[in-house]
Amino acid sequence: RNMCLGGSVIFLGFLLMSINAMARAHRVFEECLAAIINKNVLITVFASLCVSVVRICFILHVCESAALLMSIINPVEVRLEVFGEWHHVQRVSWSPLFLKGILFYAFGTFWILEFMGFCNKYVTSQILCHTYFSLKAKNTRGEEIRHGQQNPLWYALSSLFRYHL
Repeated sequence: RNMCLGGSVIFLGFLLMSINAMARAHRVFEECLAAIINKNVLITVFASLCVSVVRICFILHVCESAALLMSIINPVEVRLEVFGEWHHVQRVSWSPLFLKGILFYAFGTFWILEFMGFCNKYVTSQILCHTYFSLKAKNTRGEEIRHGQQNPLWYALSSLFRYHL
């Protein structure tokens, strides 16, 4: 009990010392939030959710396939000596290639899930950086200057397919 109370006091002390830093960081978080609440970035958030759903469906598919692979067993006749007499006993066992197949399937599944996760992170980070660092400069007539880039979502997806696939 004393350790919990001591830990609470220490945490409260650190919290009080960091209030000034939190006040300064508040302006930075407001600026970041302004970059995130943008129609192009919100599309990315929903696309990330969709990729997460696809990953969960893929995991469920792999679990189902692994369960079906585990149900494939071969009948084997084993010769046993029981009380001095030899008997042939029918039993079932897995195929000798079963473990190799499961390991290959597990490695492939892990690779595909990691690839999907990193593609998702790549597109999200590229769109957030593009939105955050895009300048809203105007020319002498008051028109916004575009930097020659189209929608950042399409740019991120095209660069992903162009350079990483």
